[in-house]
Amino acid sequence: MRMDVRGRDPFREIAELFEPWRHGARRGGAEEARSSSWTPECDVRESDNDIVVVCEVPGVKMEDINIEVTADTLNVSGERSLPQPDDGQWVRVERQYGPFSRSFSIGIPVDVQNVKAVYRDGLLQVTIPKSQAVRPKKIDIEVG
Repeated sequence: MRMDVRGRDPFREIAELFEPWRHGARRGGAEEARSSSWTPECDVRESDNDIVVVCEVPGVKMEDINIEVTADTLNVSGERSLPQPDDGQWVRVERQYGPFSRSFSIGIPVDVQNVKAVYRDGLLQVTIPKSQAVRPKKIDIEVG
């Protein structure tokens, strides 16, 4: 029989009881990790010329990421696979694995043909240029 050397803490026990559901997915063995989905965290910034979306997708292979841009939506989806251990088996899996999908409404005309995506150090950066029609234009003043 294994004894817990920590003192009894009812608040910790309650927190541990609800921990599996805290992030919207249960945690535990490898089977649960393989069958769950997850949501990467993303940041969005806008400048006069473009919209940039940066998503945290560490451990996802570049070929397992799909990016689609339409006139009004950016969709980023893919899957992070649970790596197989070289020897033994997983006893506990806390990182989230499985398919993911994020969708962003753009809301302004964009130049779909010139969207660029860069994947580096677990971050996916998608740069969506705004259409020339919505970019600010500097107007020169003529001497009258």
